[in-house]
Amino acid sequence: MVDLLLEKFDAVQVDASARISPEDAEYCGGEQIAYERAHKLYTDFRNSLAVAIPLEMEDWAARTGNSVTDYRSTKYCETYNDGGLDQIDSRIKKIQGAFIDEIKSYFTRKYDIELDSSIREKLGFNKPRRENSMSEEKWEAVLEEYRIKCSRPLHYNEIVDEILLQLDGLTFTDKVAQQIKDTAKLKAYDRNSSRNKRYFEIDKKVIRFEGFTGLYENHNSILRALWHFNTGLTSMAGSYWSNRFCFSYQNERDRMVGTHDLGDSRKVCKFRYFKSGRWDITFGSEELAEAFARDYLGY
Repeated sequence: MVDLLLEKFDAVQVDASARISPEDAEYCGGEQIAYERAHKLYTDFRNSLAVAIPLEMEDWAARTGNSVTDYRSTKYCETYNDGGLDQIDSRIKKIQGAFIDEIKSYFTRKYDIELDSSIREKLGFNKPRRENSMSEEKWEAVLEEYRIKCSRPLHYNEIVDEILLQLDGLTFTDKVAQQIKDTAKLKAYDRNSSRNKRYFEIDKKVIRFEGFTGLYENHNSILRALWHFNTGLTSMAGSYWSNRFCFSYQNERDRMVGTHDLGDSRKVCKFRYFKSGRWDITFGSEELAEAFARDYLGY
């Protein structure tokens, strides 16, 4: 049964690398090499120990006449209560998890995208539950199958494939743009209000936000949406806006009260912050203000 399970995994060929950039494939390939080195080290040790332990136990029993289950029968390969094979299995599982998390983290960092936590589950890392009617022998077989599934060599293509499924057929850039808009629409309204009250009003070419006092995440979600609308870029990292405005709304003391001209921008021209927490955004025209409110705020 174990051999059949391994053959099933070996037969899975996922060509996700053809759908990511060469730069992304190069990074993932580098992680693959480091991961495989660690995985092989612990797996080889585990396999050797699995052979050595019963040999030591049998040798002890033959020499002393005691039972192979005597706690002294494995005083060299495995001492009492040190974890033994279970401890190594746990370490291998951590290596698997670290590999999955690193590949996922790379794409979230690079594309500033939100990915859910279902990848481990999809790759078989959720421990099975024991049914009440399951015999001890059957349960041990289920656990062994789970152990093999969790310890098998992974390829980054499998992880990337699960990530790509979350994009719903979109590119990374298009998916992030969609998330930016969805988040801005969520944060632009008081969701605790029975009437879904808007935090903003439109006055010709000015969109005015009020009620944002202390709502740091709300401010930055709208700011990121404005950045995308203004530049077409999905990340503000290292930008003038990020350095100047991202942390300026955290509390009244830090807030950058006053008018801030945004330079040569023709879409979003000016920010004005008030001590009360009000935030005025001036666009290049009434049409641009309406377009932002429609596409990014669900107006």
